[in-house]
Amino acid sequence: MCLKSIVSKLNFEVILNIAYITLFFFFLERQIHLSYYFTIKSSDLNVFQHVFYNYIYYLHSLFLGLILLSIRYKNNITPIILFLLNLIFIKYQSGFLYGADQLASRLLLVFIFINNYKKSPIKTIIGVKLLTAMVAAMYFHAGIEKVFHPEWINGKSLLSLLNQYLGLNINVNFTYLTMIISIITIGTQLSSIFLFHHKIKKILIPILLLMHIGIIFIFKLPFFGILCIIALLIILKQPRKKEI
Repeated sequence: MCLKSIVSKLNFEVILNIAYITLFFFFLERQIHLSYYFTIKSSDLNVFQHVFYNYIYYLHSLFLGLILLSIRYKNNITPIILFLLNLIFIKYQSGFLYGADQLASRLLLVFIFINNYKKSPIKTIIGVKLLTAMVAAMYFHAGIEKVFHPEWINGKSLLSLLNQYLGLNINVNFTYLTMIISIITIGTQLSSIFLFHHKIKKILIPILLLMHIGIIFIFKLPFFGILCIIALLIILKQPRKKEI
């Protein structure tokens, strides 16, 4: 079954539920390794910090429970609580934040607007526009960074990554192929500023989806890749006001 037919069968409700399920397993990994992600850096803690570290397991369990609850019950309050709890976790996390953490935080913010989409069409439109802006900025920034790194333009960076993650030993003579792929990747990322255009996003998003499927399998970054795919699907499948 091709990518187009799979995407066409997804509706906004299904995408939201997939998002919550993915976030549950993403944060469950944090729950399992709480001592790794939330190490106490100093014995000189204030009262709030003492309470946080003493009850972090219960707070995180509550957080996971609310995520599961959101799969079944869509309302306006739960996403706000999730977002605020996540802000607290980020503040006291021990410096292991990476792309998936940032994307998860952005999705939790957007859920405040789109979670109850059937009853709040205007908020949903605002939320999807906000997500579109954040995603476009993320891709555009990544594209600009690559433009100013000659080894991305000439394909050597991609060749090095493929050799590293796939355990290959591809000869440098193949850099012309990785150069073409790199230029297409950079062009696609820079084109993300057009995600607001209804017709262009229908062409651009499938390319980005394929890119992230590659990231999942080649670079072994499942949560980052899946969360990016979810964000793109929310933008692509935004329900129109008349459909809500």
